[in-house]
Amino acid sequence: MSSPVTSRIEDTFTSKRITVKTTRSFDEVITRLHNSIGTLADAAWPSITAYLEGPSPTTEGFVATAKQFIGPELFMLFWEIDHTLWTPLYGIAPGRRIKRVVLGNPMSAATVMAHEPKAGLAAPAEILVLEGENGVDTEVIFQLFSSLAAGVEKNEELVKASLNLDEKVQHLVDHITA
Repeated sequence: MSSPVTSRIEDTFTSKRITVKTTRSFDEVITRLHNSIGTLADAAWPSITAYLEGPSPTTEGFVATAKQFIGPELFMLFWEIDHTLWTPLYGIAPGRRIKRVVLGNPMSAATVMAHEPKAGLAAPAEILVLEGENGVDTEVIFQLFSSLAAGVEKNEELVKASLNLDEKVQHLVDHITA
């Protein structure tokens, strides 16, 4: 029996991180976000996975199932990580709340991944909501999908689809912070 052969490829590229500051409180931003994408209580992915693991999933059925969970800003919640639960143990951002939110739209991801399956590393998207030091303002931070998904591969259609996703994420962030 022969040993497996492995290789390692390193790609270097530049990513862009955007920070949007708002005078809205952390609670306001999170409430507006949940009103746009849902909450963990109604997170969509388990229902979508159940459909996909069913007897005969189809593209049409997948789209119909997913659309039930897509919010008014064209995204659904996949997961949340409340960093505030553990960061005080290390003295990180004392008194400030930090939440990482994984959100996306599987049909939008498909438009990008059709051009490059490796773009799936950047999908679904993520945002970080960080309470300001004064407890009044909030920062919403995200990385441009185009710089992550199309940063290495310079396929014109991939870049175009990725820029479209950048616009959608920016629209959501504008909605929750404005």
